Amino acid sequence: NQIKLVVNSIIACRLDYCNALYFGINEQLLKQLQLIQNAAAKAVVGLYKHDHLGDTLKELHWLPVQFRVQFKILLIVYKCLNGMAPEYLVSMFKYLSLGYKYSHLCTVKPQNFPTALSLVFNRIQVRYLYQRSR
Repeated sequence: NQIKLVVNSIIACRLDYCNALYFGINEQLLKQLQLIQNAAAKAVVGLYKHDHLGDTLKELHWLPVQFRVQFKILLIVYKCLNGMAPEYLVSMFKYLSLGYKYSHLCTVKPQNFPTALSLVFNRIQVRYLYQRSR
């Protein structure tokens, strides 16, 4: 239990710090971050270096790095849309009324948001709408 506490306080918090900026990085860097998380999970569970990880991440309730990044971005957007985020973040969104089943979509005002994060939000929104329409 102490190892899990140490790993969460040192490694997991470093992986989560500004991880929204990891969206769109190349596969090699993402793989390196995933290897760090895998090593941390093995340390918590007590596996050796060459042991198979299996469902250990699920047992620890840890998302893989790629999904942690997406989750963080979507959590920020959710908080902005539901008034739980600071005003400076909420003011960066504008709502669109399209008049059909997706009546309250939102986009990011490009002048207020860095270009990369604007692209991230709009890309995730398009994927979400595509998946919902199926």
